[in-house]
Amino acid sequence: TEVIIIIISSVITLVGILIFIRNWKLSKNGTRTIAKITGNFHSAAEDSYDNGRHIKTFYPLIEFTTVKGLVIKGQLDRGSNVEKEIGKKIKIIYDSDNPDLFKTDSFVVLFLIPIIVIFIGILGNVWGVLEMNGVLNILIEQ
Repeated sequence: TEVIIIIISSVITLVGILIFIRNWKLSKNGTRTIAKITGNFHSAAEDSYDNGRHIKTFYPLIEFTTVKGLVIKGQLDRGSNVEKEIGKKIKIIYDSDNPDLFKTDSFVVLFLIPIIVIFIGILGNVWGVLEMNGVLNILIEQ
């Protein structure tokens, strides 16, 4: 089981690194602008229940104009359990060569979340290696 944990943790780490690199490139080379929230998308397939409470996830629908005058409409890839106010302005960053690739322009979305994913993957790897070498059993027995 330790090998499986190390493999899964390595994949998680790699995914986090790839997302971080993609977001870093977007942050470095992308174009920043203001988008307007035009609605909220709700997928019933993503609903969950916590202690009998129905939890819905809403993804903001946005619209913005590129520097070339192209109007782009799309959905943010990060949702929340609260609908965003329609008409509210938010900062986004988009790929100038592919304006359909956009993200919320915030440190949390671009960098903190991928760093947390990388950290979780590394922790899983460390745990797996320590478990394989019996170090955790020694620590638990003391």
